Amino acid sequence: MITVIQEIEANWEFEKCIKREHVDYLIQQAERVGELEAKYSRLEESLKKQTTNAFDGWEKVIELEKEKEEYEQALEFGIKYLQASDIGQVQIVVQAMKEALGE
Repeated sequence: MITVIQEIEANWEFEKCIKREHVDYLIQQAERVGELEAKYSRLEESLKKQTTNAFDGWEKVIELEKEKEEYEQALEFGIKYLQASDIGQVQIVVQAMKEALGE
């Protein structure tokens, strides 16, 4: 099966002219290229935004994990410090801190 482009090439080779229907076809293709370029630009911009959002989200996860570790370290220090105490109220606080850590 011969394509429109092959037909245009054949007409040009043999007749050195382009039929009106082929001109219309080429204009349609040029318009389609413009549409596809615009669509590509929109998709590219969307991808950039999604990538940026994903990166920002990942940075927030890392920040929260670090903050969680710092709180856990502070609780563990508090537990160790307070465990040595004989005061009943302090032991209640120690137990609550342990539960907060999931121990």
